[in-house]
Amino acid sequence: MKVIFLFLVAIFGYKVCKAEDVRVTLDNLGTIVGERIPFVYNDPPAVNRPIDTFKGIPYAEPPVGNLRLKKTVAKEPWQGDYIAKKFRNRCWSWRNVSFTDFLKEPQGENCLFLNIWTPEAKEGNNYAVMIWIHGGGFDWGTGTSIIYDGDALAAYNDVVTVTINYRLNGHGFLSTGDRVIPGNFGIWDQHQAMTWVKTHISKFGGNPEKITLFGQSAGAGSVGFHILSPHSRDLFNNGILMSGSPYWVGNNPEGARRSAFRAGENLGCVNLTTSEQLLNCLQGIDERTFAYEMISTPSGPILDYDFFPDMPENIINQRLAKPCEIMLGTTKDDGSLTAMFLFVDQGFTDDPQCDRARWRRNLERYSGGNEYVADAIDLQYTDWSKADDPDANYFYDFIAMSTDTSTCGQEPMAREWANWGLDVYRYSFFYEPVNSIYPRVPTWKGVAHGDEMQFVFGNQFQSQFANLTFPEKEITLSLDMMRHYTNFAKTGNPNEGGDNDGNNTNEEPYWPRFKLPDRIFKLHEPEMRDVNAYRADYCALWQRFLPRLRAFTDPMSDVMADWQNEYSIWDNVWMPTWRTEFADYQASNPPCN
Repeated sequence: MKVIFLFLVAIFGYKVCKAEDVRVTLDNLGTIVGERIPFVYNDPPAVNRPIDTFKGIPYAEPPVGNLRLKKTVAKEPWQGDYIAKKFRNRCWSWRNVSFTDFLKEPQGENCLFLNIWTPEAKEGNNYAVMIWIHGGGFDWGTGTSIIYDGDALAAYNDVVTVTINYRLNGHGFLSTGDRVIPGNFGIWDQHQAMTWVKTHISKFGGNPEKITLFGQSAGAGSVGFHILSPHSRDLFNNGILMSGSPYWVGNNPEGARRSAFRAGENLGCVNLTTSEQLLNCLQGIDERTFAYEMISTPSGPILDYDFFPDMPENIINQRLAKPCEIMLGTTKDDGSLTAMFLFVDQGFTDDPQCDRARWRRNLERYSGGNEYVADAIDLQYTDWSKADDPDANYFYDFIAMSTDTSTCGQEPMAREWANWGLDVYRYSFFYEPVNSIYPRVPTWKGVAHGDEMQFVFGNQFQSQFANLTFPEKEITLSLDMMRHYTNFAKTGNPNEGGDNDGNNTNEEPYWPRFKLPDRIFKLHEPEMRDVNAYRADYCALWQRFLPRLRAFTDPMSDVMADWQNEYSIWDNVWMPTWRTEFADYQASNPPCN
């Protein structure tokens, strides 16, 4: 198979067009000047129409100085015209050598920008709105990657697409495990961007009552976070989770605190005892020095009793999440990206090896060090005809296992939503594209993590990819997927789109709901098949058997950790609430003399 790398077209891509200015005045902010650019695709299905684009719009105050490691602050009004014709800074992140051509913009702490593509920036058009949250493990990535351009979605499907930047790594998730540096700043950035869109998108032709979040990997996890958080529930309508789930929340405040103080020591913030001292010191470090330490500091979303009032599984089990329609799925070989990182010592060879000893070591990673859990996983995935051969290759078993952790990680949310009677649509992306987002493509890559994104955004029709050749079946697949995603944004149903007046159209290929007990998945491939209970036997292992096995075999220290978690909730949530209510009572009921 001939593979042409999508990232190279950033060098050769072109825009054959003449842009004209588009002005939008926002209440209580100022005037933004974007561009009206013709979108032209001459092959069937041909389209030639203008698209209004606005790039690099600031949605928040720069998180610098005394706003560093703080919750997001809304953008203040500006004077004069704000020129929104180019992408601005991306947020500081480690530079993934596999995707450097996607990350062309300079980095900086002043990075909280969003970008808008709309069929026409005219109030009253009431186009459905789709907010894209990029992935990257909360460590890297940007909303300005060329594969995320929203012009094809606007041109073919009449939706407004918004992409956003948010703080990453230590910049966005450093935490001292208390209220001083609580963490989750990157999630609050997303929340502020959503607030901005809800407030202003009508001026760009969008309908603030039809907002769908969609994201991939960590972006999908983020979509799930907003579905769970009481802070976000009124800012959007539906959610699409691509290769991610909302269970990506840590609950180790002591570990987070140690990591934060260790980072401070590396930056010269030594002999400190309080979180306030650490924050004051970190806010005084110069940007580049601070950034280089933050991008290598282990961090991520954490239970903070604010954005996350409880752990995700508890919020879902208690039915406290937003009751909305959801679409969720993964790729057929989602775990091959994990293999690229864990087996990086072998390079990108077409014959990677994982002998039994290394297989067992990797099982420790997935079992949390519980040997009984590791044995159970081994039993499920090992080809026992080769088990006595110490040199047998378990590499493809590893990819299957890693893929199932992603697919089955979405199972609890999907089942709960279906049990609530809410509309759920599940998929597995089954097609390996001719043109890859990866710069080096080993034969074992398969349908990898992220391979579906070019079809969702219609890269096949965009001028920046005009030098690439896409087979006809990919053109059709992209049209089908764009229609499914945008129909879902318009109506909450991938089969019903229609016009902005609400006139629905039923179009093939039809996508059945995911319901119990049949549990139908749509396979996103040229044939668009439906399958029942996809990988259900493996998900039963991950979601039913292993949790019970762990409950009986984990050490008592884990039981103590659960107790500490419950105590922490009592101490941080219920006791402050009681004190406030008691103080109010005392204030309104003075003691008798």
